[in-house]
Amino acid sequence: MNGRIAALWFGLAVSMAACVSDQPERKPPKPGPQPLDAVPSTLVVNVKNFVDSDDNGYLDSGVATVYIFSEGYALPLDEAGTFTFRLSDPGGGTLAEWVISPDQAAPCRIKTQVGPGYGFTLDLRRAGAEKVDHREAGLVGEFTDARGQTIQSGRLSVSIGRVR
Repeated sequence: MNGRIAALWFGLAVSMAACVSDQPERKPPKPGPQPLDAVPSTLVVNVKNFVDSDDNGYLDSGVATVYIFSEGYALPLDEAGTFTFRLSDPGGGTLAEWVISPDQAAPCRIKTQVGPGYGFTLDLRRAGAEKVDHREAGLVGEFTDARGQTIQSGRLSVSIGRVR
């Protein structure tokens, strides 16, 4: 048994010694400026929990943070276009839809640690869908660039409806 423990300690010491390097730490190269020919390929949408902003017992608005990515470039793109968000019930029926033109989206551009993106408030009251019975809904984002190419995010599950 003592021989096994000694062998284990020896193996551990050898493997730890292999982790030490005299070479300077290599940092990954910086991505550089956005390529002029970058084509949007991935849309990432994150939504903070919907809140009851008018204190009437219904979750009515949420903040969506949106990033557009292109294959071959590590940072989000700074890209103008039209955004569409669709909120659907568990059966797939549309509860609300928001269409945000390039002119409406421009003042919603944000700079984050990740890179450029957009921040939108999705308000169910403005979409005429605040007082719904559903407790869960699916949100999908869509982005159409100036060339007419459209990309779509994955479905995000959000809580909506009556809270009290």
